[in-house]
Parts: sequence; structure tokens; C-alpha cells
Amino acid sequence: MEYVLNVTGNKTVAFSYLKTKLNQHFELWNIFGAGSAMVYPNFLAVVAENTHPVQRPQSLGIFRFWRDFGYVAGAVAAGVFSDLFGLGTVIIGTAMLTV
Repeated sequence: MEYVLNVTGNKTVAFSYLKTKLNQHFELWNIFGAGSAMVYPNFLAVVAENTHPVQRPQSLGIFRFWRDFGYVAGAVAAGVFSDLFGLGTVIIGTAMLTV
């Protein structure tokens, strides 16, 4: 079941990026939130299920560290690439990476 929610959630996030870029409807970001809501709890569940109970807090901490670091790295990369190629290209590229 986790696989279905992860795939559906990521496709929903990518769809919201593309619809926002193509139609300039920024109210569609609630679709992004719905996709993220499908994906994030499953990531935590997969990490928790596949680690020993003694190592679970450390494993979840490592997962959250790299997830948060990804937000920072993604924001910096998006800023650099939007300066080079334009915001629309960055949104489409992000949608393609998400799928």
C-alpha cells in the first residue's frame, strides 16, 4: 500500500507543478499539499518499519536531516537555475524530477 500512495502522491505533486506553470493558477497549490500529505507519512513509516526499535530514533533523525537538507539544496539550486533559465523552466524541471 505504501508504494501506491508514494507513487500517487509524487504524481499529484508533479501535476500541481505543471498545472501551475501551464495555467498560472496558483490556487492549485492545494493539490501539491494533498500529494505531499500522501507521501510524507509513508516515508516515515517505511523508515520506522525497516529499522530495529533501538535504532529507530537515530534512523528517523537521519532521514529528517537529509530531507531538510534537500529543502535547502533544492531552494538554492532552484534559485540559481531560475536565474539562468527562468522560473518556468525550473518548475517544469522540478515536475519531471518529481515523477
